[in-house]
Amino acid sequence: MSAVICASQDCVNSPCEGHAKRCPACQQYFCESSDKSLETCFFEHVKMGKCQEILRVPLSDLARALASSRHRDLETFVNRNSDGLGHPLPKEVCVNLALAVLYSKNIIPEYNDDTLIARDLRVREQKNQRQRFRRVAKKLGVPVSNPTRPCTRLAPNRNSTIHVVTGALITRHWTGSWHYHEQAEILKTMGLYKSDDYVRDRLNYLRMTNPAIYNRIELFSARVRSSG
Repeated sequence: MSAVICASQDCVNSPCEGHAKRCPACQQYFCESSDKSLETCFFEHVKMGKCQEILRVPLSDLARALASSRHRDLETFVNRNSDGLGHPLPKEVCVNLALAVLYSKNIIPEYNDDTLIARDLRVREQKNQRQRFRRVAKKLGVPVSNPTRPCTRLAPNRNSTIHVVTGALITRHWTGSWHYHEQAEILKTMGLYKSDDYVRDRLNYLRMTNPAIYNRIELFSARVRSSG
């Protein structure tokens, strides 16, 4: 049982330690679970701007870049004409890309606690399995070799990847095109640049390694387009 009540007004849950996320800006606890829907209480707390402080630095960096003469085309794309019809880019795109920056810099932890706990349990079970295998092999007098064990990588659940993909899919649904260059420039102005193909690589990676989450983001992005 948890003594912590979710700070969201729309939630009455008392999340356990593995499903409670503390906002690094306001220090309140919100429900968060990587195996549930994308619209968790913590996600809503950040996405809806209920805690402006957490996004202040990356979004301020972007605003300053757009106000300069060096990014006129990007300013037009973000603020005035993202789709060729005179509509600005949905605010959810820049919010999600800003979150990706914060996660990648570990200002907000890349992995939710429940993901780490599940990983640790798998590692512990694999270790116990190897020990049992060695004891049996020693008892039978046969050569010891480690059994094949399942992968314990966490990458499909990396929060920065999820938010990069969310920003990219909203852009695709809203504009009808991927606009990889523009998204890479937005990330770069906010302090995250790895390669020109970073957004495309994250999309392809999540589509291949975790199609369930990818499809959930696709549906969420379509809802953003229909509500706009």
